[in-house]
Amino acid sequence: QSIQTTTAGDYTVTIMDVNGCTSTSSSLNISNYPATAVPTITANGPTQFCSGNSVTLTSTVEESYLWNSNQTTQAIVVTSSGNYSVVVTDENGCTTQSNQIQVNVNALPIAIASIGTNGVTIQATPVGGATYSWLNCTTNQLISGETTSLLAPSENGSYALIVTNQAGCSDTSSCLTIDQLSVITLEKEFFSLYPNPATDQIAIQLSNQSGNKSIITIVDLNGKLIETFSTNETSFTIDTKNRTRGMYLITIQQNTNKSTKRYTLN
Repeated sequence: QSIQTTTAGDYTVTIMDVNGCTSTSSSLNISNYPATAVPTITANGPTQFCSGNSVTLTSTVEESYLWNSNQTTQAIVVTSSGNYSVVVTDENGCTTQSNQIQVNVNALPIAIASIGTNGVTIQATPVGGATYSWLNCTTNQLISGETTSLLAPSENGSYALIVTNQAGCSDTSSCLTIDQLSVITLEKEFFSLYPNPATDQIAIQLSNQSGNKSIITIVDLNGKLIETFSTNETSFTIDTKNRTRGMYLITIQQNTNKSTKRYTLN
């Protein structure tokens, strides 16, 4: 009563009833079209990129297209992670599906910075596994050598933090203005400290030998006051063995001169 065929041609069927009478059907033409080629997807750029970017995926030419993202154009713009494939239909109505292509979109870090309580430093909010750089917003140039989470600029200005995560994606904070450095005179060689990094103590040597009163202030990277004292000595030591390991800022003010340095406790 029924047959399956894979061969093109004209087919008829002859039937016979119980009385031996026969009848032949009209001819039915069966066409056997060649299989549709498996479509190839090409990308116009990397298929792994940072959020905010995109890649265009394009199928080889056919009559119609249906992507697994429900789009029906030959090319689609992808902005989110996933496995993408397309089913194409040729001029004979035959369909075939492509292989999948994977797209990975990496999240951006969030760059947040704030001015320290001393008014002359900028602190980054830590991002795990990230690297840091700092931008002079006035010149739009990176500040050479500044690659830690703390910036102690040498002059007033506007500065921004750039955070780059392990995937190579970056974010830039808003620009922050430092305008307190002009209140006092900064001397780059006002004092020296050693060793740095330190363990049990740090030694301070003032370059000014006048014996004027010096006010010493130590804060952590969050701006929390750790210690403050005054001395007339031009060289002295500070005990650090009971302090939490990490980075600190020490500021020494002597009359109108003021200088700040960073040091690390290991």
